[in-house]
Amino acid sequence: MFAISTDGCRSIHSYAEAKRHHESITPIRGKPNIRPIGQRSKQHMRIDENKNEHGHYYSAILYDTECVRWFEDGRIQVRTDIYNTQSTSKFIAAVTPFNTALFDNYLWIGGFGLGFSMPIADGREGLTFKYNETMNHWECLNPPNLYARSYNKQETARLRKLPVIQEIQTYLKSMKALGAWETRFLWRTRHKVHNELHKMLQASIGVPDYVPPLEDMAKLGEYSLGPVKPDEVYKICLSLELTSPEALYVETPVPIGTMKKGIICR
Repeated sequence: MFAISTDGCRSIHSYAEAKRHHESITPIRGKPNIRPIGQRSKQHMRIDENKNEHGHYYSAILYDTECVRWFEDGRIQVRTDIYNTQSTSKFIAAVTPFNTALFDNYLWIGGFGLGFSMPIADGREGLTFKYNETMNHWECLNPPNLYARSYNKQETARLRKLPVIQEIQTYLKSMKALGAWETRFLWRTRHKVHNELHKMLQASIGVPDYVPPLEDMAKLGEYSLGPVKPDEVYKICLSLELTSPEALYVETPVPIGTMKKGIICR
């Protein structure tokens, strides 16, 4: 996967270090506001100073995003502003005392005394850290809430029993049992399965005993080569509001540091 090169960038641990580094860099000629934080040829990575309601700060900027902010009171704010990419991860790791990793659509921060990893929940606000001199480690001042998400078995059973779903799956199971696809070329296309199933489920809304036309089920069979996976059924039902996130999912709180797929971060 593509990522920027951070050659020439240095790890900055404090506001004072950021201030010294900012003042040591000569702005680009003709561009007084551009101070490259690494190699001078890479002007899309720069250091600047600014202020907001929390006070004056120096920031490490990637393209147009202030990914890191060093505040005068010792706080370091790490943020992605919704851009959870390899480049953002690599840039933050290069200019802060933290390690980063992309996992399951979140950017995770860890290392240097944190003792665990945590994902950035809200890209715009990010995570804020401050060094605890007494405990000799970094502390997160706004740790996210993590939840493990699983399906509500009662709701998924209800969705599988929808008449239109039962008709479709029964047809596809029967065709598979008859060996309909044994000698056919495998040309399953996920988005075509999604589109055909979406069309039939949409037609069933408000028609409890709706039975899809045979030609529609045959077309779905050509794309799926067998019964449709339950996950695909649940996803389309959710998009058509045949269910809701509150009904479909069960969320269980998990401790900071839990790093596995399916974690919901807020």
